[in-house]
Order: sequence, then C-alpha cells, then structure tokens
Amino acid sequence: MKILQLSQTFKRTLWIVLITTITSLSTSNTYAEKVDFTKISSSEFLRYVRSPLKTGTWVQLSGKISHHRRASEGNISQEGNIYVALLFAKALALGQVVIDDKEAYTIGQNFINNSTTITPAKKEGYKNSLLAQFGIKPSDLTFSFVYWNFIKELKPESLRGQKCRIFILQDKNTKQYARVYFSTMAMFPMKITWYNIDNKNRNKATKVDLEKLTKEREMEMNSFRKQDDMWIVTGINLYGGNNKWRTRISFTTNKAGNKKDMPQKLFKDFKAKKSDLKKK
Repeated sequence: MKILQLSQTFKRTLWIVLITTITSLSTSNTYAEKVDFTKISSSEFLRYVRSPLKTGTWVQLSGKISHHRRASEGNISQEGNIYVALLFAKALALGQVVIDDKEAYTIGQNFINNSTTITPAKKEGYKNSLLAQFGIKPSDLTFSFVYWNFIKELKPESLRGQKCRIFILQDKNTKQYARVYFSTMAMFPMKITWYNIDNKNRNKATKVDLEKLTKEREMEMNSFRKQDDMWIVTGINLYGGNNKWRTRISFTTNKAGNKKDMPQKLFKDFKAKKSDLKKK
C-alpha cells in the first residue's frame, strides 16, 4: 500500500477518481503557502476542497475491478474491466464510467448548485447492474458526497501518517450520512464511511450519534501517482459495512492533462456488448 507523500507547498490535488478524482481535484498550485489548512474554519476548508479544477483539465483511467463475498454471502468472486473519463468545464464536470463495455453511466457535477446527475447509457437503466454487483454506486466514483450538506466537524486524527480533518456530511435528499477524512496537506478525501439511513433521527442531524448507526459501506484511496502538480488516484478499496464483501479497483492506465493534449475520444462511443465479467 502506498502512502501519499506531498511537498510542503500546497498543490492542487486531483482527488477525483471520477468527478470532483474522482472525484475527489483541490485548488491551484499557486494557493498561498500562508494558508494553514489545519486552522481555517470548517466552511473555508470545504470551500477549498470543493473548488473545481481549471477548465479543460481531463482525466482518463482504465484498469481492473475485482469483488469478493464471503462464504456466508455465497463465496462469490468476480473481476472485470473498468474505464473512467472526466472533463472539467467552467461550472461543471462531466464524467463517464464504463464496466466491461456492457454498462455505462454519464455523470455530471454542477459546481454552482452542487448537484449531481447520473444517466445510464441504457434508457431504462440496468436491471442487474454490474456496478451494484460490485457494491458500488456511480456517485462513489464521482465523490459527489463532498458536496453534501455540512453537519459538523469532529476532532482531527491521523490516517496513514497524514493529518486529517474529519467531517460529517449529509445528503440533502436521502438524509444519508457520511464521515469523510480529508488530508490537510493534500485536501484529499482519504477515507469515507457511509451509514445506513436512520429514519427515526433523519431530521436531527447534529444530534445523531453515528456510532449508534450501522455502517453501510467504506471506501479508502490506497494508491496515488503524481503528474506535474496533480495527484491521480490509482487504487481504491471498498468494504461492506458488515465486512462480508470487498471490492478493489486498480487503474493500471492513468492519464491527466489539459485541453492542449486532450485525447480525441476521451469519452467512449458506448455500444453495449456481452460482458467479459468473470466469475471465479
């Protein structure tokens, strides 16, 4: 497992594995060294984290995705191919996720109203979604949770040698909570825990004790590669809240750049074909 190493000068981090990286993106490398991200207010910190990349910035990732469920869950192992592309415009980011050339989604992130849209390539959607089989939601790969409503900030902790500020965020529509660890050097979400929706207390956000809620899933960024002034996520782990399943994503091909060197076909002309998804 690689540990993220950063210079003391704040660099704009590409923390989008798909949108905001994938998601998940931080601010211009000219950000003043004077800014101490351990001391600024919660609202200021989130403003920096949510700042979009420069117009014309693009990301292209491809690799393998594998999934395993324990014996109590059927002892199933699967693996397949994954492709992710992302392009930043002035007020929004547009992304694409393709699984085994059989299932595709277009994902949009509006930076003005912080809204996220997810559109399946298949008009009626996917009845037996491959992403769902892997325990993934398209919005996971866009890091759309970063734009959820701020609830409160917890005491800082260290994670893999990185000082982190920890935020509790909530989806304004579903009322689901997420605990997010942001590195104060990279301004990058290193770990995210989603909790099952608590209908009883869904409107008492600031008083809810997350330790009393059930974990739904957890995601960690476990490997990175530096290109110029950007950090590109190359590895992701996801776990079921009950630890009965695990998904790993490895982006063996990972590229990023600006509009001058953008690939002619950043987004695939998607035509579904029979899946190459393998079950072991």
